[in-house]
Formats: sequence, C-alpha cells, structure tokens
Amino acid sequence: MGEQQRLEILSALHRSARILILDEPTAVLAPQEVEELFAVLSRLREAGRSIIFISHKLSEITSLCDRVTVLRKGRRVATLPVSEAEVGRLAELLAGRGVPELPARAARAPAEIVLELRELTVRSELERVALERVSLSVRAGELVGVAGIAGNGQAELEEVLAGVRRADGGELRFAGRSAAGWSARERHRAGWAQISSDRRETGLVGGMSVEENLAVRAHRAPPLSRRGFLSPGGMRGVARAALEEYAVACPGPDAPLAALSGGNQQKVVLARELRGRPRLIVACSPTRGLDVAATRFVHETLLTHRAEGAAILLVSTELDEVLALSDRLAVLFRGRLREVPEGKRSRESVGRMMLGAEP
Repeated sequence: MGEQQRLEILSALHRSARILILDEPTAVLAPQEVEELFAVLSRLREAGRSIIFISHKLSEITSLCDRVTVLRKGRRVATLPVSEAEVGRLAELLAGRGVPELPARAARAPAEIVLELRELTVRSELERVALERVSLSVRAGELVGVAGIAGNGQAELEEVLAGVRRADGGELRFAGRSAAGWSARERHRAGWAQISSDRRETGLVGGMSVEENLAVRAHRAPPLSRRGFLSPGGMRGVARAALEEYAVACPGPDAPLAALSGGNQQKVVLARELRGRPRLIVACSPTRGLDVAATRFVHETLLTHRAEGAAILLVSTELDEVLALSDRLAVLFRGRLREVPEGKRSRESVGRMMLGAEP
C-alpha cells in the first residue's frame, strides 16, 4: 500500500505539479510506511513544492507540517504555526471544548468465552483465501483488538461475524454454541451487537428518519411493535430516550438521518446496537471519519460496556486505537491472524507485524 502512495505522488510530480493535496494519505499505512511517506514529503518540501496535508491524526500534523489550520463544522477556527500546535490544544479547537483523557482500565479476572473462532477459513469471490485458519477467543469483560492494514481480510471477517457470509471452513461459536448458521436477527436476539465499518452503506439507512433507524434491529418487539404492527408512540419514546442518553445533536426523532453529522450518525448506530446491554460487541472501524470528540465518545462507550462485562472484538486499521483500548491484541496480515506477545505491544513492533515481519 505504501508503494501505491509513492506511485500516486510520482504520477503527480511527472505532471509537473507544484502543489500536492493529500487527503488522509496515511489511513491504510503501517507506521513504517508512514515514516517513509513523511521522508518523501519532507524532501519535496525542501525542493520547493507546496503540500496541503489533510488528516485527523493530530500527532502526524504536528510532526510534519509547518502551519496548521483547524476546521470545525465547515468553518476555519484557527491557523497557527506548528510550534504552537500542541496536540491537546488542537483537540480542543476541533471539539470546541476540552477532550478528557480515557479512564484507566481496571484489570478483570478471567471470565467465560463469549466469542470463539476456530480455524476459520474464508475464500474471496476470486476463490483466493481471504482468511486462513483464523483462531481467536474473546471473554466476557475483555476487549480484544485486531490491527492490520486494510485489505488483509478485515472485510471478510466482518461479513462472517455479521452473518452475511458463510465461512468455507472452521467454526464460529457464541457462548459455547455453534453460531455458523445464525442470521443477523438470531445474533441480535442472543445479545450480539454489530457496529459496521461503513455506517452509511451497511450501518444505517440514509433515506429513513432517525427514529426509524433506531427501530431497525428490534422493530418486531415491544415497545416498538404492538400486535405485529409498528407503534409510532413506542418508536418515538425509544428514540427520545436514545437521543438523550447518547447526546445526539439532532432536531428531533423524526429528523432525516442525512441531517446529522458523521459523529451523530455513529451515535445513532451505538444507541441502536447497544440497547439492552449486549453480551458481545463486534466493532469494526467504529471511529472511521470521526472527529476527536466523537472518537473519544465511541472509545468511552466501548470501555464502559467492557467494564460492565461485555465481550468486545475491535477490528480497526487505526493502530493507536487498538493499542489504547485492547486487553489483548492480534494482527491480521494476508488473511492470517497472529497474536501480539505481551512484551511487544509498541507501535514499532506491531507495525512490523502489520507488514508481515517479526515483532
């Protein structure tokens, strides 16, 4: 993936481009590839090229750029030299308020296994092996992270866990029972929550209202349904309670989903999926495209459910995210899963594993 980035830059330079605009260029890169990209950009800057670097990763902004402009809700709120752009200050400017640190995670005693994958194998549409004998377990009160560069089997893993794709081999178990043939509805009834990696395409229905989206998972059960029919009053009550609990900035329950920001749309996903305190939460790239404040809200929500005993599987390409939240950590590379040794959980070691090397 890093080579593709360099190829795109070379293509732009071949056209004698004097200005490079890079939008989230490190989103799918390992830490070592990020360093290589920054070295290339630094040389281009020294050669007189102008570079506009767009990113939500504040540490990268402060390590690479000369000046920083902060945008919030489509408006410029500040422009300052990087010498004055400490990460905490940038976070406050982006959020419009202070962003608290994540609470310390208390150690928990080992509990029962809620999710277990046993040598799970999945073939892609091209009959290539997308997941090869993947084994993994997640216990109650534990958050297990799966790191990796996009395109190494994450999409297939998410589809199997969501119930929209069947594995070609191996076992998928929930609380000691085989869950291989379960539908999405059966998973939900068992206490299995699924946070999609793409809220717009598979997590929400853009043409529906907020309250309709909140009713999607449990529309057949009271108070959302009465005698087989949707209850407008029940839907409205559930929606109002969810909007208040998750602090969703929204005109009202009947507002179109499209009227909400990305962060508030993700809060709608969380409110719907986490209603009823699920036993298992599968969170796939839950902070993709979110600002600092919304990201912190998602992280705090996941840690709260972990503390209450939920088993959580976090699949993310954001290395800092999985390092900060995970009790145990594994890396997915070319469809194979390797657990990260306890003494090798640095960015550098995990980054090497993301490229297929030893930690």
